[in-house]
Order: sequence, then structure tokens, then C-alpha cells
Amino acid sequence: MPTRILSFDGAVAAALQIRLVLRYEQAYPGFLANTDVFAGVSNGALMALYLGQHRTQDHDKNLGVIQDAIDFSNAVIPIFQLRLWKLLRFATGWLPLHGSCTYAKTLAKYLDDTPLSQVSSNVLALSFGVKDWKPHIFTNMEPPSPPSPPSPVYHGDVSIVEAAMASSAAPLALPLNREETPLGDRILVDGSLAATNPTLVAIAHTADWLHGGNGGTPIPEELEQLRVMSLGASFSQQARQRIVDGFVPKCLAFRDLSWGWIQWLPLRPLLLAQMLYQGQIDTVDYECRMLLPLQQYLRVNPAMNQIKSFLGLLLLPERCLIKELDKQADEIWSDPTFRGGVVTWLESAWS
Repeated sequence: MPTRILSFDGAVAAALQIRLVLRYEQAYPGFLANTDVFAGVSNGALMALYLGQHRTQDHDKNLGVIQDAIDFSNAVIPIFQLRLWKLLRFATGWLPLHGSCTYAKTLAKYLDDTPLSQVSSNVLALSFGVKDWKPHIFTNMEPPSPPSPPSPVYHGDVSIVEAAMASSAAPLALPLNREETPLGDRILVDGSLAATNPTLVAIAHTADWLHGGNGGTPIPEELEQLRVMSLGASFSQQARQRIVDGFVPKCLAFRDLSWGWIQWLPLRPLLLAQMLYQGQIDTVDYECRMLLPLQQYLRVNPAMNQIKSFLGLLLLPERCLIKELDKQADEIWSDPTFRGGVVTWLESAWS
């Protein structure tokens, strides 16, 4: 019996992909009902936790669940929009751009205090520890016995909204997340610092959980059971070229390779950050493809204008960004090659 994992990247990719999930369910009824594990990081964790908590075995109801998840994603957008008073507090150097109060209220509106252990679906959200420099995994698929170090820190006794807060506490944007335990406070930040693409974490943990918590020995039989759909986004070749060129004329871009901070930062302000961000995502994709054959693993990462969407998140009225995300989702799904490839794979792997 296969175990199907649906994994969400974070950032604006999750806002796009949750719109495409609605189309996956429409094109392949039963997609959500057949999903066994919902995994995510950062904004992707919000979507994974929401779907894991609310999905049903009914196709029509699941269409409503996904639409509610889209509304949840839309409700988060205005929290991150820049305002003068936010810039002033950030300019002090002592405070993040956004406070946690409004963010916590928004999460509590769509998620609740249900303990992870009582969520009917298997869920996994990734965070990262500031003090211990370890990945922290929030899941109801805890291993039966404590794993041997070095290992992630598992959290199964917290609420679903606490897991969402911990996985999405982005540095500079939101306050750090504090979890009080008998052994002392745990200080956690956005799980994207550990893995922008959480798919490999989801594969490793789910296979280990299916095996009974073996703590890292080879588990080929459990890997054979997995069917994994990894949801993210990528840059178009044109967008990548603009990031690489920055403010340097193309004819001079690589004439001198002795780059100092001027070449890396003022002249190419996005290059280093995007190499770290997208490079990690693509490396995890490669590792997953080496672990699982094509019939077991599908990476869905359509090209989207992530810079435009990110700037829209900060600067544009929320309705403009929502309209842009809806437009991009429609354009992506209207491509018969993309649509046909996804549906064909789902018909063979998700039944």
C-alpha cells in the first residue's frame, strides 16, 4: 500500500501552489483524500497543516477545504505589507518589521489549539532552533522511541497553531518563537533556514516512521512505498539572467572574476540570496530524484515571477497581489504540457 506525501515549499511559492492544488483536485478527484502526509515549511507549513487538519474523504467538501486554504493564504498577505510605522520600528534596529499579535490572531482564525497528536491526517512542519542549531520537526508521526543523537528535535505535544508559528517565524520579519519546556525555553525560527524545500525531510522522516523508528539504518522497502509530490516554484531563464546581470552590462558581467563586495552586493543585489535560496531547493530536488524513481516522485515547480510577487507582497495592495497570483495560476494550468504531465502522473501514482 503506497504512502503519498504532499510537500510544500515556503514563501510565495506556497501561495501559488495552493491555487494549483485546487486545480489538481478538480482534474483528479480524490487527490486530497488519497494524500497520507502533508508536509511544509514556513508559509508552506501553514498550507500543509490546514489541509491536514481539515481534509475529508469527500471530493466536493475537499474543494471547499482547498478554497478555504486559499482564503487563509490571502489573509496572511496584508500582515507582511510595508507601512511607514513598520519601517520606523524596523529602523530602530531592535525590532522586526512585523509584530506577532496580528499574525497570531490570523493563524488562530484558521487553525486552532488542537494538539498535533489529535490531527486525523499525518502532518509535518519544519522549524529551526536558534540555541541548539538543530532542525525541529513538528509532527504527529513521532518515532516510537527517542532517536539517537545527532537527530532532529521532535514536537508532538503542541497545538497545530503553535507548530505553524514556529515554522514561519521569519528572521527580521517576525519575532522569534518561544516554546517553554521542562528542560528550558526553546527559541525557534522559520524552518526555511534548515530546508527551503522540505521534501527530503518529509521522505526521510516518513520512511523512518513507517519502519518503526529505526534511527537511520537503510530502509529500502519503506522508500518503495512512497509516492511524493513536491510543490514549489522556480525562476524563468530570463529572470535568472536578470538576477545574474544585476546592474552590470552583459558584455562586462564576467570579464573580471575577482569579485569583491561591490560586485556581489550593490551591483548584483539579489544574486547571492537567490543562489542560496534556489540552490538549496534544486539540490534537494536532485537528492530526491536519486532516491526515488520517476513513477514515485514528481517535482512541480513552474516558473513564476517570484521577485515581482515578493515585492507585491511588501508594496502592493493585497487585492493586486491576489489578482496576480490567480492570474499566474491560470496561465500555468492552461499550459497543456504542464497540465497533462501532472494529471498523468497523479493517475499512475496517487490512486
